[in-house]
Amino acid sequence: MGAAFAQVDTASDCTPAAFCSGASITGVTMRGRKALEDGTFGTSAATVTLGVPNGDTQWAGIVFEMLPGADFTTWAAGTWTVPLNITTPNEDVEWVATYICRVNSSCTNLSTIGSNTADAFPLSGGVLSMNVTGAAVVSPASTDKIIAVLVFSSPVQSSSQFGFTPDQDIASPIDRPPAPAVVAFQETGTAAVCGANSHCSGATQATVVKARIASVGGTGSNSNLLVTLPAPNGQQKWAGVMFELVPGASYSSWAAGDYVVRLNITATATAGTQWQETYICRINSSCTNLSTIGSLTGQTIDINSTGVKTMTVSGAAVASPASTDKIWIVLIFGGNGAGTSFNFRSNQIIDAPIASGASLPILRRRRAA
Repeated sequence: MGAAFAQVDTASDCTPAAFCSGASITGVTMRGRKALEDGTFGTSAATVTLGVPNGDTQWAGIVFEMLPGADFTTWAAGTWTVPLNITTPNEDVEWVATYICRVNSSCTNLSTIGSNTADAFPLSGGVLSMNVTGAAVVSPASTDKIIAVLVFSSPVQSSSQFGFTPDQDIASPIDRPPAPAVVAFQETGTAAVCGANSHCSGATQATVVKARIASVGGTGSNSNLLVTLPAPNGQQKWAGVMFELVPGASYSSWAAGDYVVRLNITATATAGTQWQETYICRINSSCTNLSTIGSLTGQTIDINSTGVKTMTVSGAAVASPASTDKIWIVLIFGGNGAGTSFNFRSNQIIDAPIASGASLPILRRRRAA
């Protein structure tokens, strides 16, 4: 099921026009309303006035404007169901066509997604509905809009009016892509194969650094691990903790999404010491840095209290990584004016959004005691 867009009282940002319909707007008092995901149905009736017929005139009378946004990376093909609640009837007027148009952020028409010109409904009152078969739109801009144009006709040789209330859902075939499935990597007590390295972070390493493997189905360690940060000497941030993840051949691509990195502090640093940055790097089997998947900087997570600290880092997709490529996570600390140290246990879960293309089942979180 696709997204539903609720008709609301708010006027459309785009000035009502014929857009891809090609219908007349001469002498018409058009109405434009927004239709929003999770919007609140409108309550205010609106009046549409059609022009005087000149032969077989059809007028664009109502437009509904929808803005799917960046979450909808593709607009799927399928059926659009456009309802219209006629609250001031006029049986001399017929709803004779509906067009689904794609426009850009400047409200310039780009294409016709679909149209229905075969149905005709007298505006006798109540909720009417018209279905439109729409084509797919691949890679629309995040600011592109969808405009439903409702077209009417009347044989009466004078202007005609009717009223509607924007209080229905427009059903669409478009939907967000499924969220990437999360793979749970258990932090372990095993030393990282690649040793201690700052890789894509470029950060200076602390005096004592700990690098550990995090693996699917691994076992967390309850051993306290010491990290020592030097006194500043023009350097205020140090790479102190690293985790090495090996997704393996089961993951033919690494999906974009959020990496959730957790750190269990068991002995605190001097007041003012903070976990400030996290980098997600891609490295090869020779432990050579290949790229930065994502980073988060400018954070102020205090580590002068015990417990589990969390940082969520947005990561880009990696297409076709080698089966031996690794994910290298670097935690960076700073903020204190003197040297200090802290302990942590490598026993938390790191969530990685890499499961697109996975042939193995996704393991659920398993946390050591």
